[in-house]
Amino acid sequence: MKIHQIIYTMQAFMEERTSFSNVLQVLVRNTNWSDIQFAVYLEVDTKDFQDWINGMNFPSMEDQKLYIQRIATLMGIDICQMAETLKKLELHKRDPNNNTFVDAMQTLDFTVLDKELTGKVMFGPHVHKEQTGTLISKFKKRRGLPKKSRQVDFTEGAMQAIEVQMLRPFDNTPKADDENEQQKPEVL
Repeated sequence: MKIHQIIYTMQAFMEERTSFSNVLQVLVRNTNWSDIQFAVYLEVDTKDFQDWINGMNFPSMEDQKLYIQRIATLMGIDICQMAETLKKLELHKRDPNNNTFVDAMQTLDFTVLDKELTGKVMFGPHVHKEQTGTLISKFKKRRGLPKKSRQVDFTEGAMQAIEVQMLRPFDNTPKADDENEQQKPEVL
């Protein structure tokens, strides 16, 4: 899934374990945006942005962190919190047991995630957002835990919902070939 690479790379940058250039390359490669669109969104010259991607020139470290934070804001996420959520969901997928499932469900934060989207992807199109909260709340409290095979399905569904929601701002902007045609992407 694309979102894992994006979030983990952004987190690594914030923890100073990877370069600004690497983050920008991952964003351009794993989203529907071109380097021109990122330059327009960040309000920088396209040549400067391309230099950043190629590792030839960089803004100050303070500005680098500000740019990454602006992209995280566009995605509507707290980078560290989302990385923790994804790690717990992945852990359950690799080692399905009740404890890892409960841990994974406890990291789902509906102040960040769209409850209706998460519910529809996890439980099916017929589920309303009120039911989503109730079902996941039962899982968090270890009541009525599903069979392990269903747990894996629910975990996979939660990961898909996160991917759709986090990448939505990038997908809603059409591509443009010319910088003059490019409009600043809307922040939802």
